[in-house]
Amino acid sequence: MMRNKPSQSFFSVCNTLKICLAVSVLFNTLPLFGGFYEESGSQGFYFFEDPKEMEKSQKEKPKTPEEAAELMAEQREELYKLRCLAILSPSKENVIRYIEEQNKILSLSENFAKEWQYLLLDLPELGDGLTNPTTASGIEVRKKLEEASKKLILETLSEKYFLLLFANGGEPYSEQAGKIAKQFSSVTDWEIRMVSMNGLSLQDFPDFEKDKGLSQKYGVKNAPTFLIVNPETKEGFHVGVGALSASDLIDNIYKQAKRHLLEEEK
Repeated sequence: MMRNKPSQSFFSVCNTLKICLAVSVLFNTLPLFGGFYEESGSQGFYFFEDPKEMEKSQKEKPKTPEEAAELMAEQREELYKLRCLAILSPSKENVIRYIEEQNKILSLSENFAKEWQYLLLDLPELGDGLTNPTTASGIEVRKKLEEASKKLILETLSEKYFLLLFANGGEPYSEQAGKIAKQFSSVTDWEIRMVSMNGLSLQDFPDFEKDKGLSQKYGVKNAPTFLIVNPETKEGFHVGVGALSASDLIDNIYKQAKRHLLEEEK
């Protein structure tokens, strides 16, 4: 006995019902997911709900130094707050917000650095490339020029100044300072004088002056201390303390000479 086959219309009705059911399920489910995002606050795409505000703030450029300073202060404060939040509540969203804000500030710094470099190419007089080279060959030339300048200045000052050493006889650091002073003298031909703060001589300076207020006059509180002194004006300049090397003394004298324009004195 043959059974009747289902008609074509029957299958059509079934397919239609299936589609309707699927669509119904889809639309009934969407509010559930919508509620999930709404309830979670900063979950999902709601975290990125203010890109327009960020774009707006990037387009706003200050017109005065005061406005720029205020804007920079606000950015630093915002970055600090986001950093605190990311540290104390290190969720993915909080860390992303901090990184994005930091990258925004870094981008501004990079743009500033690039513009600085471009300006130095167009206006080299704004930089110090001629006097402060960064290449190995340029640095070598600068060192040679500095050494020649030091030698000339020390020769000039030796005619108007002497090296004064405040020391304590028998004390190890003072004894070493005495040896350094002798070495300095042999290299530069400077006159060396020694003042003993404890009334005892140094091995390299059997002849000395006792401290009769000179240390107080020149503000010397510890030994060994080095100064250069103009015997005519009695003016003195500190050039080091402790067991320095002869090259240290030369460098320090050079610095004080440039600082106080001593080589230009008549």
